[in-house]
Amino acid sequence: MAGVLVGRDADEVATRERNLLATFGDDADDGEAWLEERRSRWVYGMPEDARAQIERFAAAGIERIMFQDFLPWD
Repeated sequence: MAGVLVGRDADEVATRERNLLATFGDDADDGEAWLEERRSRWVYGMPEDARAQIERFAAAGIERIMFQDFLPWD
C-alpha cells in the first residue's frame, strides 16, 4: 500500500499537506519532518510527480498499487 497526496499545482499540494497534518494533529515543525520522510515513498506532489513515482514502482516490478488516501473527503 502506498500513501497518496496529489494536487493540481504546488499551492494545492501545500494546502493538502496542511490538511493532512491537521488531520493527524501534528505541529508545523514535526509535521514537516514527517512529510519529508514520506515524499519519496508515497505517490506525492503534482500529477507529473505522481506519474514519475508510479513509473518507479513499475520499473521495480510492481504491477498493482493500493493507494491509502488520508484525506477521504477529497
